[in-house]
Amino acid sequence: MKTHPRRQAWVWRDLARVKAWLSHPRSEIDHAFLTALNLSEQEPRIKKEYDRWKAEQRDH
Repeated sequence: MKTHPRRQAWVWRDLARVKAWLSHPRSEIDHAFLTALNLSEQEPRIKKEYDRWKAEQRDH
C-alpha cells in the first residue's frame, strides 16, 4: 500500500523533532524538515515549526 505524501511529510516532521531532541547535527534536522515541507507542499504548520527551529538555531 502506498502512503500519501502528506502523511509521509508528517513522519519527516516527527523525525526532525526527534533528531532535534537527541541533539543530532543541524544538517540532519534541517534535511528532515525540508523533506517534510517538500512532501507537504509547504504545509503552514510544518513551515511555522521549521521557522521557529531555525530562529532558535540563530540564537545559539
